[in-house]
Amino acid sequence: MNKIHLFGVRHLSPNAATHLLQFLDKHKPKCILIEGPADATPLMPQMAQKGVKPPIAMLGYTTELPIETVLYPFASYSPEYQAICWGVKKKATLRFIDLPSENMLKLRQEQPSEEEGEKAKAFYTYHNSLYKQLAEQMGETDYENYWERHFEHRQEKDSFAPTLALQSEEMRKMVVDKECEEAPFDFSYNLIREAYMKREIAQACTEFKPEEIVVIVGAYHLSGIENDLPAMTDEELKKLPKASSQLTLMPYSYLRLSSRTGYGAGNMAPYYFELMWQAMQQNTMDKLAATYLTKVAKILRSQGQNASSASVIEAVRLANVLSAMKGGEYPVLEDLHDAVITCFGGG
Repeated sequence: MNKIHLFGVRHLSPNAATHLLQFLDKHKPKCILIEGPADATPLMPQMAQKGVKPPIAMLGYTTELPIETVLYPFASYSPEYQAICWGVKKKATLRFIDLPSENMLKLRQEQPSEEEGEKAKAFYTYHNSLYKQLAEQMGETDYENYWERHFEHRQEKDSFAPTLALQSEEMRKMVVDKECEEAPFDFSYNLIREAYMKREIAQACTEFKPEEIVVIVGAYHLSGIENDLPAMTDEELKKLPKASSQLTLMPYSYLRLSSRTGYGAGNMAPYYFELMWQAMQQNTMDKLAATYLTKVAKILRSQGQNASSASVIEAVRLANVLSAMKGGEYPVLEDLHDAVITCFGGG
């Protein structure tokens, strides 16, 4: 495992995608292993076709009652999607390495009782409170502002992955005992997934040199993959429950990618992060605020509101000042929205 190249990501992060592409260009892997249901590997070449335009999603579903589904959405700025496109272009071997959908869906059908579910909710409230505390300690109102200012805007080469890996490892250490006690299903489910991913990584090592392999997973799983727990054996895999299932690739939308609709791995403004991704590719992050605020003004004008070019200029200036007051290089989304309220809405 020492020579395998590991890269932890946040699933919908433009900067994770940007740094991951740099990482792939640097190491030029012959094999790329990505968190996702193993039986969805045949869908990878389809995802990278020119006619396929994100947002898209892989949908796994049971074919018999009770119906259970699992969804894997991708935006153009999803690091996993960009890795797949890179791998197809470079003719690398691509594989998803998470539990197959037949096992994943059956385990989801066997989720805990209502009482255990309430305990799990309490755990996740505690879990989220840790992230809020971290944000407040850094002078931010919430974790999304902290994330954007300290991760999305972090452009230094080779800085993103180590910083995220360290934060994720420390957070996991803080919650693992409480997760085991209050959310035992989720805790054991993650251990099963990580044991399976280790199995797939070990299989890849019989076909490629470790240094020819890049493994891409959510940063939370990095320490779970690197620990000393054994990989899943053939016998253990046979004992996992199964459900009859199917997988398909489907069109998706920015609305459904938004955390506002309940998607746990989403963000508040998927289209804004699409604009950020485009700015990163064009090396124009310094113009992102003006681009976004100009689009907001255009929409307001189409609705009969007063949002002049002069107001856009003032809003950009205000957003930059608000960011500078917190030591930021660029405004975060909240800075931009505060500027909109002040300069377009008169407060």
